[in-house]
Amino acid sequence: MTKSATGGNLNAQFALGCDYFDGTNGVEKSIEKAEIFLKRPAQGGNSRAQLLLGRIYKKGGAVPRDEKRAFELFELCAEREPEGRYELGLCYYNSIGVKKSYYTAMRYIKAAADAGVEKAQKFIEAQNRVEEEKARRSVLLKSYVKAITYREDAEIEDLIKACQLCEETLNPSDAFAVRAFAKMRYWLALAYYKRDTEDPSNARLARQKMEKSAELGYDEAQFRLAEWYFKDYGLSEADTHDYEPDAIRLLKSAAEQGHKGAKAVLDALQ
Repeated sequence: MTKSATGGNLNAQFALGCDYFDGTNGVEKSIEKAEIFLKRPAQGGNSRAQLLLGRIYKKGGAVPRDEKRAFELFELCAEREPEGRYELGLCYYNSIGVKKSYYTAMRYIKAAADAGVEKAQKFIEAQNRVEEEKARRSVLLKSYVKAITYREDAEIEDLIKACQLCEETLNPSDAFAVRAFAKMRYWLALAYYKRDTEDPSNARLARQKMEKSAELGYDEAQFRLAEWYFKDYGLSEADTHDYEPDAIRLLKSAAEQGHKGAKAVLDALQ
């Protein structure tokens, strides 16, 4: 077979390339040699050779990694190779040689799963579990939010749970969701604040939660935290930091978002 392969027989080259790729038929595994013998069959349209060569370039190591070339090979073989559809889907899913596209990724992986590719089927099952869990958490979050929104007597435990659920389901690129999470932190801070006479440590916790909300850009939290900084609210005796510059910075940020109270305080300070 080696003689036929080196003589230019594409079928022999493909067979030998497969042997080197898998280390079968008495041939010692060698990814470098597999690449050499799979190249011409792949160029000649052998879809299986394209698939194996794509995997070689995708993984790299013995052969330099080439994500763009791997993607191109998977794209070439995807129509005839179900495993190629799966690999192509993973490229879109993980942004390997192509811009990430969840919709396109799932379309190819589902096609591979429908064709019987076990790895693709397991991937789809795992994704379905993830989506089910997200949906479950979303329902829980909505129920908690509905229960505590704008309530003066919201229980701290409910607010903590709502914050946890919100953080677990948070999409950082969703500005509306980030603001909702910031508000949740704000309400939690106020809940500790209203209970600081019950336990002095609640003042420190209130301040910490308000700082988290302010960091997320919520103007009302920035305004309230600035007020607390001026009053040294929630500070430990060992904390000697001058928080006045931080308070001014927070007021300016809130004012830039249109917070009237922050604007009024800044005007009064001038």
